[in-house]
Amino acid sequence: MFKSINKNKVFWFSLITIKLILFYLFGVQSMPDSSTYLELSENIKNDFFSVFKFEDKTRMIGYPFIIYLTKILSTENWIILLGFFQISFSIFTLFFMNTTLKKLSISNISAKLIILLFSFSTINKLDLLLLTDSIYGNLMVLIFCNFFLIYQTNQKIKITKYCFAISFLLIVSFLIKDTTIIFIPFFGIFFIILIIKFIKKKMSGYKCFLYLLLIFLPVFLISEIIKLSNYKKQGYKYITVGGSTIYYYATVKPYLDRNLKIFDSENDYDKTYKKYIKNLEFSGVYNMINDLENQGYTKTEILEYSKDKYIRVILNPLNLLNIIQWNLKPTFIWGTFQPFLSISQLYSLKINDNSYWRTRLIIKKILTESLFDWNVILFSFCLLEIIFTTFLFLLFVKISLVNLKNFYFRKVDIFSLNDNRIIIILSIIFYLLFCLLHLIVHMEPRYMVGVNFLFIFSIITNYDSLIKKFIQKFG
Repeated sequence: MFKSINKNKVFWFSLITIKLILFYLFGVQSMPDSSTYLELSENIKNDFFSVFKFEDKTRMIGYPFIIYLTKILSTENWIILLGFFQISFSIFTLFFMNTTLKKLSISNISAKLIILLFSFSTINKLDLLLLTDSIYGNLMVLIFCNFFLIYQTNQKIKITKYCFAISFLLIVSFLIKDTTIIFIPFFGIFFIILIIKFIKKKMSGYKCFLYLLLIFLPVFLISEIIKLSNYKKQGYKYITVGGSTIYYYATVKPYLDRNLKIFDSENDYDKTYKKYIKNLEFSGVYNMINDLENQGYTKTEILEYSKDKYIRVILNPLNLLNIIQWNLKPTFIWGTFQPFLSISQLYSLKINDNSYWRTRLIIKKILTESLFDWNVILFSFCLLEIIFTTFLFLLFVKISLVNLKNFYFRKVDIFSLNDNRIIIILSIIFYLLFCLLHLIVHMEPRYMVGVNFLFIFSIITNYDSLIKKFIQKFG
């Protein structure tokens, strides 16, 4: 017992120490998107009630408000406080994850493996960036964990508590990123857990319906109130007006590859589009939108036009396939576990040298300089990451096919509450739908940070008994 406790303490001490060392070495680094959050935090400083004004905002107010609070605590060291908060929130999430996995009767070694893999996924880098993704990813994980906790209990008080927690977490997630509303139907997949409890007569239909309202109604009402307020003040029914960049960028690949005639009209929008879109660089879209704003077009007008263009583009199946093919980058898979590339990217930001941002750029640097130095060692570790994560992805594909086939042909009892099979299946479905949504618009590894947990959880939990037997035999 003493050895077990000692090993557990060593595990957590090592994990926390590594995160703090990285924080000490790299601090918190800014990204191109960071400036928007800083501007909004300054708006709050100048007018606190701007927190409640959502019109003409390109971002939600949650993250700028957190920055504002850190600046109140220290005007000089606020960025250190922000980094410490993000790391602390990640550590809290890991502890909560560990508690959840124990309650699901997942073996200690498998639980530690899930925590370790998630700790060094994309979130390891995002903890140290001035972006929403670390906090948002952790919020998503906490939502998943609370759904899992509902699965493992039949106590009405606990179920109600977990439903309240999910409702609160959804609201906070929405205030960080308004795209949370788009994912509400996806989160509804996990509500199947409560429906199963109703079918198994563990709760009444009335209770089940109340839980549905408790979880999803508050965040939905808040989003509708904001849209109604924006409509009354500005005449549009959007929560924020910052989506034009993504809509336009999604059209770039088919436009360049297929020479789309849809952009041949003589209006200012299309003329400006063709002026700036010459390659796949994101900067072209930024410059185009800035030019349109300088011509006098509002953010709302640009958003509406970009959304309309995107929809018209994807209505052609060949264009849609082109976008999906482009977004099927291996980086979103490899981002599941990248401790060394994450360090390399943080170093790249700190020294302002993009040659350390991608593995292929590190290779290029090695070949250019023709030196056997630490770059070769870094590349070797990054290559091992790629091999390992590719293996994980192949395992995920295998378990997805097996579990979904068994689910479809009813080889598993979908109404069973005796094992973790149903939450593995629901996790796989959520992950695949989340990927599909991003594949038809735009995919980045940082968008996957929260659902990486489901990816890892599905694999390790599926092989939990094998892992346990292997450790017992060779451990």
